[in-house]
Amino acid sequence: MQSIYPEKIYPSAKRLIAKMKEDPIFQDVNSDLEVDSAQVNVNIQRDKASTLGITATDIENVFLFGYSYNYVTRIETSIDQYDVILELKPDYQMGMDIFNYLWMRSSVSNDLIPLSAVTKWELGLGASSVNHIDQFPSVTIDFNLAPDVSLEAGLNRLEELRQEVVDPVVLTEPIGAAQTFIESTENAGWLLLVAIFAIYIILGMLYESFIHPITVLTTLPPATLGGLLTLWIFGMPLSMYSYLGIILLIGIVKKNGIMMVDFATENIRTKNMEPREAIYDACLVRFRPIMMTTMAAIFGALPIALGIGASGAARRPLGLVIIGAYYYRNC
Repeated sequence: MQSIYPEKIYPSAKRLIAKMKEDPIFQDVNSDLEVDSAQVNVNIQRDKASTLGITATDIENVFLFGYSYNYVTRIETSIDQYDVILELKPDYQMGMDIFNYLWMRSSVSNDLIPLSAVTKWELGLGASSVNHIDQFPSVTIDFNLAPDVSLEAGLNRLEELRQEVVDPVVLTEPIGAAQTFIESTENAGWLLLVAIFAIYIILGMLYESFIHPITVLTTLPPATLGGLLTLWIFGMPLSMYSYLGIILLIGIVKKNGIMMVDFATENIRTKNMEPREAIYDACLVRFRPIMMTTMAAIFGALPIALGIGASGAARRPLGLVIIGAYYYRNC
């Protein structure tokens, strides 16, 4: 969460954190927001200060020289050197009463002007530290998700809460794993289209035809539908692993189509068969090798689908997509 208005971002962050803690989807909600430190809020009366020849920099320097252990100059002697530090005595740094005794010199009249004449102050609560991202005040919220809740569902719910309680002037954007997920899913669709287009170009050069590549690619829709249907049956999200499985099955399933179309075109060329008869013969002849590679792929993906091994649950969609794609396509 970012904003150029700290007075907007902190209340918005508090409301959003409270809403997230009430929602069972989110767990272990935490943030770097700590607005429980006592602080003095000094408000400049700019019109009066301008009239008296006092600038905001003059007021800042009063606190800079009074409270921040400032190095002013160095006194050097023949045998030693001494740093000159300007600050208020520690006894005077413990309260706001000393503000009534701080003075500044006017750039107009050269007279001393009391700080109380151009400012008003009050005691309040503020942030222990002001965190920044890209030079803007920011608040970072960390959270985990409940079991069986996908990152996509969590981000969608978070967006709903943001619209309810976050001020419009506060910018919100995901970082870390959430940002990586969003960027990956946004590019996955284009990656899929580019992969299919590349396959079409390569097959077009192989067969020297515009039609045969489309014939091979017709094996992809039932395989993709089978993979997505399997994810839906098992209640798995369409995660990055799922996209990887779909891209993987494009190459594997396409290979089966090439085996049949290759054999069919060879029948047409050498045996003068009709296209329907040629593809039927190709299906009979290539059935055994296709089933062998299909069973090998299914059993190879079975450990992934079962979630065996460390972090196996996250990879389950990959195995389910492959198995489902092969099963429904061959059916």
